[in-house]
Amino acid sequence: MATAPRFIVHVGYPKTATTTLQVGLYEGSGLVHYLGKYIPSHRYADERLHGLIETLVTGYERDFIEARGPLTDVLRDWQVLAGDRPTVLSYENFLHPWATDPGLIARRLGAVAPHAHILVVLREQTALLTSFYRWHGGYGQYLFLNKYVDEPCPFPLSADEWMHFQFMFPSKNILGLIDYDGVIADYEDVFGADHVHVLTYETLDRDFDTYVRQLAAVLEIDAEAAARHLRGVRANSEGGLLLPGESAQTPLTSRMSEAMVARVRDRFAASNRRLDARRPLGLAALGYAV
Repeated sequence: MATAPRFIVHVGYPKTATTTLQVGLYEGSGLVHYLGKYIPSHRYADERLHGLIETLVTGYERDFIEARGPLTDVLRDWQVLAGDRPTVLSYENFLHPWATDPGLIARRLGAVAPHAHILVVLREQTALLTSFYRWHGGYGQYLFLNKYVDEPCPFPLSADEWMHFQFMFPSKNILGLIDYDGVIADYEDVFGADHVHVLTYETLDRDFDTYVRQLAAVLEIDAEAAARHLRGVRANSEGGLLLPGESAQTPLTSRMSEAMVARVRDRFAASNRRLDARRPLGLAALGYAV
């Protein structure tokens, strides 16, 4: 008996070419049945999805309990319409400072889509932090501080100033989300290791054809067709390309000091080693601290 097409939830991370996949492949290619998010509107194929997904991502548990049934129904109904194509839901805010605890997000997704396949794209931690800082962090966007902080916080922050606040409150900020081994383990606990798929931004950056083959295998689509839609597309790139509706701020040029880079790499080396032992991603060769 043929198996049903996959339902894939692309959960992030931010700054790992998520928008590139949304614009270049998921939207309009016809290769997948795409539920959203759409760029630049951030809408979904069904207007009900926006509020329901935001409740899953940021809501109190009592609010999610109310939203769980309607969200389950909407996702099921739209999968029925997919025919023989895989269904894709893509939203990098599942793994984002905007969201609540990543383990709770995984459990909530498991409650509404227990048979989903999860796609996670990683990026070496200092590079991800640098990109996030340049486009968001220096201006205080998605920077969460405890109320008792009374030291000055003048914007724009330098990279090291921003990282100072990251280390002060990691569980409230993106620094606390990029323990890749722990986050992926959270999703494996809910969905099973065979339903959690991990790719790396560095593979896309260095070996486009390999990345597209890996991605096509996750989505269960034709790799050559996927490559035709993705080749040459780099949305929100480090070179400054912005889509309509995206932030018009000029990316900041400040970089972390060598001491701060060493501090970040030291923080995540053990986690990266554990992940690479369980899933041989070749992180050391890609520049990750191990």
